[in-house]
Amino acid sequence: MNKMLIVFLLVSYLVIGVIFLFMPKRLTKQEIYITWFVVTVQALIADIFWGEILDLYDLIKADGDLLIDLIIQISLPAFFGILYMNFMPRERNKFIVYFVFWVAFSVAYETLAAFVGYINYKG
Repeated sequence: MNKMLIVFLLVSYLVIGVIFLFMPKRLTKQEIYITWFVVTVQALIADIFWGEILDLYDLIKADGDLLIDLIIQISLPAFFGILYMNFMPRERNKFIVYFVFWVAFSVAYETLAAFVGYINYKG
């Protein structure tokens, strides 16, 4: 793994950890666990289908170290999913703005992830 990728992952986990530490918890523990499970399964299925079967991208070229990739795959998307669910507004107009923010954030984060080499597109 290159140094930029390591810094990117460490900063991602550090920022999410700080947010989790200080955020007001609106979700119950059960909702957090369910969100973690659903987001992790969805991320793994999507990566298997789009990344492995259709071979459109690779995640982390860590010299065959699948354990690091698996740990990241079962944690990072779930952390973002829990943050998304925790702060989701109930009002429709606020939700639209909230949704647009998360779409823009996701595109920016994926662009940065591709730049540092976490995601390697094949076409």
